[in-house]
Amino acid sequence: MNAYTVLGAGAIGGSLAHHLGSTGHPVVVVDVDADHVEAIRTRGLTLLQPDGTSDVVRVAAAHTPGEAAALGLRHERVLLATKAQHVAAAAAWLAPFLAADGFAVLCQNSDTFDSAARSLGPARVVPAFVNFAADVVEPGVVRVGGPGEVVLGERTGAESTRVRSVVADLAAFGHVTASTRVNGFLWAKRGIAAILTTTALVDEHIADVIDSARPLMAVIATEVYRIARAEGVRPEPIDGIVPEHLMTDAEPGQRDEAFDRLVAFTRGMAGKPRSGVFRDLAVRHRPTEARPELVRLAGLAVRHGLTAPALVRLAALIGELEQGTRTFGRRNLADLAASTTCDLRPPTTGKHPAGKHPTDPLPVEGTPT
Repeated sequence: MNAYTVLGAGAIGGSLAHHLGSTGHPVVVVDVDADHVEAIRTRGLTLLQPDGTSDVVRVAAAHTPGEAAALGLRHERVLLATKAQHVAAAAAWLAPFLAADGFAVLCQNSDTFDSAARSLGPARVVPAFVNFAADVVEPGVVRVGGPGEVVLGERTGAESTRVRSVVADLAAFGHVTASTRVNGFLWAKRGIAAILTTTALVDEHIADVIDSARPLMAVIATEVYRIARAEGVRPEPIDGIVPEHLMTDAEPGQRDEAFDRLVAFTRGMAGKPRSGVFRDLAVRHRPTEARPELVRLAGLAVRHGLTAPALVRLAALIGELEQGTRTFGRRNLADLAASTTCDLRPPTTGKHPAGKHPTDPLPVEGTPT
């Protein structure tokens, strides 16, 4: 059995560490949260399933970065699963401890390849698309929302033995595959992640916010996927959703179907009524990975001679929520829409499965939960 280090044992890393441990792989967990580490060390790593059942796995070891460094541990196969804004620091910490033939698999909600490669070198970094719902609900306990999907591939698009090996080790986790088009999956997720970030402006169910503000969500998706086109990448379908069908220039029927699928998918995420971005803002009261990602996207837009006013304004709104100078509420969506040509009035035609239209009356202000 291949041994793994999971650097960052939060929602994504904790879920993957639990799976690897449960299938017999020796797993060392490294996380900056000392309480989380201590809980995993003493009680094991608990996974709560959507049906309320739980399963506990004992990992080989759990350390804070300081403890792991003091022990001089060497790492060969690493799942680097910190938040996106912490990847550069995590990679810099890992660099002196990564074996000569070792590599790190990036497990974030955005493309963090360059951040990791600066310290580790591009040849020792493997991008991964991770797509599943999970939250850390208390130290040592991760709640998952259902089966997951993971796609791994080399940045160059080449096939490799190491990618096939990691895919085999994670095979029972869910739908885990190797692809020569991993960049397309990552860009697909960047657009949908931007939509989920937009839902964090409101303290309501993810699906309700998306469904009731489809025109605005289409503008957000359009700005992201136009950057992907400029980068020469075609976003890959995920969860039955064709990303480019979410764009404002898509055929209306295709756009309706794509949003129907996205609404149904987010409504079906058991135990996940709010995004991880919302939980960071309202529950954990900490900076999110969303704002740096939006800033990166806006910078890419400028580089390609594009404009991205909605992404720029969304980054500013998230920043104000982080600083506590703005509260959650529907007025934030209106504020965001005002930065674009988006019209949030109800359409004269169009299907809305939840029975709502974009301007159905809803509370103007929400309160963090």
